[in-house]
Amino acid sequence: MTAAFRVLAYGCGADRKDENLSIGESTVHDAVKSFCKLLIQEFGDEYLNRTPTVAERNRILKHNKTRGFPGLFASWDCKHFVWDNCPVALQGQHKGHHAGGKYTKILEAIADGSCYIWFVHFGAPGSCNDINVLDKSSIVGALLSGQLDLKTEPYEINGTIRDWMYFLVDGIYPNWAIFVKTIAVERG
Repeated sequence: MTAAFRVLAYGCGADRKDENLSIGESTVHDAVKSFCKLLIQEFGDEYLNRTPTVAERNRILKHNKTRGFPGLFASWDCKHFVWDNCPVALQGQHKGHHAGGKYTKILEAIADGSCYIWFVHFGAPGSCNDINVLDKSSIVGALLSGQLDLKTEPYEINGTIRDWMYFLVDGIYPNWAIFVKTIAVERG
């Protein structure tokens, strides 16, 4: 388990664990694979990339309405993480726009105000920006297929009556009706 955690946490190769843990590469590979399968089996239905139930949606919408954000479901954003151990063969596609052109991986996540993560994808190459990641996002696929229904009770935001939930995003995201952008400058 220690070897599996180190491979997952630090992104190093399975063959490097033999140096200090005396475990072979194939054993580490099997341990990582078994751990990931167990995680999905035990926690997947409740915690891994699922759409909210009607009761959960209503709870989130009610909570956000009391905070002054009627119709808000969650925040949606991407974060670039520097990948210090990026293999040479992958460096071209992972040379990021952020962190001075270092090699990066991108984490895409949708989280509500209670810090519950409804959707997460980690691993897009750092050469992508938030728009490229959005273009490949399975959550967009769920929206388009109707698996994630955004319809809700009508509410008013910025003088417009809406009847679908929205996501809070930063300025790089496209002007889609489901996105409400944050205000970049302070108002006096």
